[in-house]
Amino acid sequence: MTSRVRPSNTVDCAIVDLGRRAIADGRANSLSGKGRQVLDRQVDHEPRLAAVDEFVTGFETKVGPITDELISEARAWEAPWSMHLRIRS
Repeated sequence: MTSRVRPSNTVDCAIVDLGRRAIADGRANSLSGKGRQVLDRQVDHEPRLAAVDEFVTGFETKVGPITDELISEARAWEAPWSMHLRIRS
């Protein structure tokens, strides 16, 4: 059995507006329900984000900082392959 608590939060009005739009669009049943969806998704993503952070830290320790130039080079190298992979999928 999962225990629940009923926290009280202060959030930015823009976030409440996004929640209300989700309700209006049928993507959520209630504002608190949308909040639970967002928090559940964040809990699922945090281990992945930590793994990416660990990978990037290790990469930068061995190779150096990831610069805009390095990212541009990687995108230029990847572009022809990505088209091929998209066609096959």
